[in-house]
Amino acid sequence: MKIAASSYLDYLGSWNPQFLREVKVKLKPKNLIGTIAASVVAQFAIVIYHLGQLPDFTEQHLWDTSIKERSRYCFGLAPDQIEFKSRSYVRNPTCQLDLQDHWMINWQVFWWDIFWICSVIAIGLLLTLGTYFLINNLLKEHKQETLNLVRLSPQSASSIFLGKLLGVPILLYLAIATALPLHLIAALNAGINLGLLLGFYLAIVASCVFFYSLGLFISFILPNGIVSWLTVAAILGFLGLTSVLSTYIRQPNTELVIDWLLLFNPNNLILALGKTTGIPYHYFDLTGFNLYRGRYNPQNLDPFFFSQVLFYGQAIATKVGAAISLVIANFALWTYWCWQGLTRRYYNSQSSLLTKQQSYWITFSFVAIGLGFSLQDISQHRHEHNFLISMCLLQFALLIYFIGLIFALSPRRQALHDWARYRHQMGRKNLGQELVFGENSPAVLAILLNVGIVALYLLPSFGLFINQDTPLSLEAACWTMATIGGMVIFYAAIAQLIALKTTKNQTIFVGITLMALMVGFPIALGFFNFTYSQTQPLFAWLFTPFSFVIFADGYNTQQVILGILGQWLAIALVSGQISSNLQLAGRSESYEILNQVGSK
Repeated sequence: MKIAASSYLDYLGSWNPQFLREVKVKLKPKNLIGTIAASVVAQFAIVIYHLGQLPDFTEQHLWDTSIKERSRYCFGLAPDQIEFKSRSYVRNPTCQLDLQDHWMINWQVFWWDIFWICSVIAIGLLLTLGTYFLINNLLKEHKQETLNLVRLSPQSASSIFLGKLLGVPILLYLAIATALPLHLIAALNAGINLGLLLGFYLAIVASCVFFYSLGLFISFILPNGIVSWLTVAAILGFLGLTSVLSTYIRQPNTELVIDWLLLFNPNNLILALGKTTGIPYHYFDLTGFNLYRGRYNPQNLDPFFFSQVLFYGQAIATKVGAAISLVIANFALWTYWCWQGLTRRYYNSQSSLLTKQQSYWITFSFVAIGLGFSLQDISQHRHEHNFLISMCLLQFALLIYFIGLIFALSPRRQALHDWARYRHQMGRKNLGQELVFGENSPAVLAILLNVGIVALYLLPSFGLFINQDTPLSLEAACWTMATIGGMVIFYAAIAQLIALKTTKNQTIFVGITLMALMVGFPIALGFFNFTYSQTQPLFAWLFTPFSFVIFADGYNTQQVILGILGQWLAIALVSGQISSNLQLAGRSESYEILNQVGSK
């Protein structure tokens, strides 16, 4: 037996040494027993709680007709037979007896509730605790400097990260695996198709890989202990917010970029699976989100997000299988880009997170998907109620994306100095090629090209949606793109200038500066009562991220042109300072020494 175990461990170690290393640390007998016991106790508590919701089976309740049992799991009066169709009656109908004086129990709903609560708990634990364990593990490796030893091993970066993803949360995986039989039994008894259930499991796996990769990615950027807690809090808040949005909103497809965010929450697939069971919709209103505003109406539309989500006006997830495939594909795309950044940072901790070539593809992916979930309907009604909100949210999403892109593309100070000093010895002699594709060249021109990609994609699209009925003209949309693009390029130039001057806490300094420009400057304008009117917008507001509102309310073309010229004047000044600093950095040390000797 020991020989078989030893050979198995040898095989595991040859397949992925990092995984074997994590397994040896985590799978101690004490940890195994405690994990399995905790999982079994939690399952027992869930089942006992739901059994407690069944009607009372005592003899008194069977013979005393004055006592009315109500339970969610009873076959009571149909909703359209209830005089007052209140939500409490619908959720807890009066219990009925069969011919043998036994309560008529809706076991399908009983097992559905167990499936639902187990799914939510499992997804929450996997995404939060798993991410926390991985970030803490990598931070510990940074602190003990063992990660440098791992880098010297012949293992590839993909093998290292795969071993960590599989090995670090292995006790959590064991707890979930222990609860899997109960979850499977509950799903099958609730009427969920086995194929769809397996697809749901794949979507959960895809979500874990994405959030775990994102957590590792963040820990490489900010190797600080508080990052793990902040990341867990952000994931919990995101899961809660997107779960509420997918069930509470009156119109399931909002035609906003928010719809895209809902794809990152596997909890939103649970109700889509419930739709396939044939259970009436009002049974899914477990949390009081009031899906039907307090009444069950058979004429209500399907209240669940995935069945009505639109992408470029097309319903692409009307089938549950298609919805699962959409979620998995979305996770796969952005996991791929996370791993690109992880691999680069693993091999060189001083390199930028992405190459410039990669940034162009990511930008195209982001704007194509973001616009696909926005501006679906060109009818006048939707324009009046949704157009400005949709445009504002899309603009905000693009602004946040570009801020992240500035961080991802800006090289560190030493890399910039090395590029300025040795770029003539590299393969490319053309400065333009270096600024567009170079590894450690300044990122300002690359950000400009990314802004151009967004503009080339958005402006023709706006031409299809904007007409005389919309609250924004095509000309105003063009001016908006010009001002927002100018602000993004100015932010990139400022970030690059800071990177040239600071060595420690560069990310923090850049973040504080950009936040001051994006948030602090508009607050200061409001504090000093600098306002704008519909016909004469204040020049200073064109240097804020809120220029879209100005163009929607009315604008003065001359002031807009002056504002754009002012933006590019500021960009030119900062870029000139960057060029001057790079020229100084490009001088060799021997030149400086000879210069000092000559002056003496």
